[in-house]
Amino acid sequence: MPTFPRCLRRPLLSLLMLAALCGAAGCGAGSSAEPTAAELTVELQELLDRRAEALDRGDTGAYLAPLAPAAREVEAPLAEGAAAVPAGEFSFRISEGAIPSGLLPATGIPVSLNYRYEGLPADNVFSVPLVYRVDRTGSELVVTDSQPGAGPVPMWATGPVQATFSEHFLALSRPDLDDVQDILSTAEQARRELEQALPFELDSRFLVVLAADEPEYVRFVPPGGMVAGPRVAQANISFRATPEQFHVEGRHILVNLETLARERTGLQTFIHELAHLALAEVTRPITPGWVAESAAMWLAGQKTNWTERVATGNFEDLSFAELSRTRQLGEDDPSGQAAALQYSYAAGAAGYLIETFGADDYWAFYRSYADVPPQVLYQSLPAGGDTGGDALGDLAARVTGEQLREIFGLTEAELDVEVRNWIRQNR
Repeated sequence: MPTFPRCLRRPLLSLLMLAALCGAAGCGAGSSAEPTAAELTVELQELLDRRAEALDRGDTGAYLAPLAPAAREVEAPLAEGAAAVPAGEFSFRISEGAIPSGLLPATGIPVSLNYRYEGLPADNVFSVPLVYRVDRTGSELVVTDSQPGAGPVPMWATGPVQATFSEHFLALSRPDLDDVQDILSTAEQARRELEQALPFELDSRFLVVLAADEPEYVRFVPPGGMVAGPRVAQANISFRATPEQFHVEGRHILVNLETLARERTGLQTFIHELAHLALAEVTRPITPGWVAESAAMWLAGQKTNWTERVATGNFEDLSFAELSRTRQLGEDDPSGQAAALQYSYAAGAAGYLIETFGADDYWAFYRSYADVPPQVLYQSLPAGGDTGGDALGDLAARVTGEQLREIFGLTEAELDVEVRNWIRQNR
């Protein structure tokens, strides 16, 4: 199941932009004693750049030096953990408009510590969200408080970690896990099978985070991730949107080893989640959950027990018109029962559409969400942290209805009828 963190990253201020703002405001000699918001932002960005450079060269002392004791205590695990994994190219970014004035102390400043893992694609950038309070000690700017932002910290910032490479995977796990190679062998097999079935190019290497048990798994689920039902694994994808571009970042799989061993579905699970990552570049926040999950289930060859559900008539309560407005199946039912039913319905949709119209038309339908212009998509994204706004659902429903009619000649109601018939015939 794919998840997109609910914390949307809006366009980020560049130093070049800020320098222009600073010049227009009359910065430097002759300016007022109180700095402007632009000047303070430039000064803080310069401080953060020096800290990122220190982290890149493994100098934890220099990274932590501009922090007051309280902030240092929060970020020490980040600095120490970064040295234990093949991570680099660290950089800080300040959210646009995060500093409304030059007055100090400045509080509630959202920043992100961005980085990459060795061997992963250059565009697969990961982030640690933080919220800062800054003040001045003498003439020096100091981060006086640092708090976690909306999202989990990396595994390497929460305790000892080991990094294990295979040909196409980097696995992060606790050091006492002794069957990592076996797990990666299954992941490699899943990748080979997916590569043969999918008309999309796969990344050269993927990140897999191996949580030992249920509590650790839940700890690393991002905001908006699936925590209901059988918690086996999920593909996590973050993105950065501007009116001009849409960037997919932070692609990785989170696995609950405790549940994976109990379910004994390792190969199918990895194919399913890898499918989500492989499709990430053509997946958007407006791609309905039933579309994303239908693709992953079909590629993984996952069957569902339709017989009982057909007999009880539960599918009659579902409609693609409603499901097309939601990005995550079963999101309003913590028991997981609604998700199980909706996953079956999505699987039926893939089966019917591919058998009836062919895989090429199905993939054209899947890709069509990525054809929505970035500006139109951007305007539908809420300005805050919740991605479930009405505008997003409205756009998703409109695009789904248009593409169903254009590619398959079906309305949502007609698709309901056809999929239910297909399920009855294939139970």
